[in-house]
Amino acid sequence: KSYQCLKETCEKLGYQWKKSCMNQVTVSTTDRRNNKLIFKVNLLEMDDKILVDFRLSKGDGLEFKRHFLKIKGKLIDIVSSQKVWLPAT
Repeated sequence: KSYQCLKETCEKLGYQWKKSCMNQVTVSTTDRRNNKLIFKVNLLEMDDKILVDFRLSKGDGLEFKRHFLKIKGKLIDIVSSQKVWLPAT
């Protein structure tokens, strides 16, 4: 379900996306200055929830944050406000 929602959101926002491997998606677009903006999205299963991890791969960090917040806003129906504690490694 998380993958499907992410895919639909990227398509609605006009982003190019490609499933890199089983749990990773590469999203690419251009920023306000027409530079490439590429980020990786990892979907990690944790207990009964899915952690969706966004990481900047190429481009401006501020533009990445702007696009990330836009995507997060569109995925609000599947985002949990509950804090999840990661196990210490």
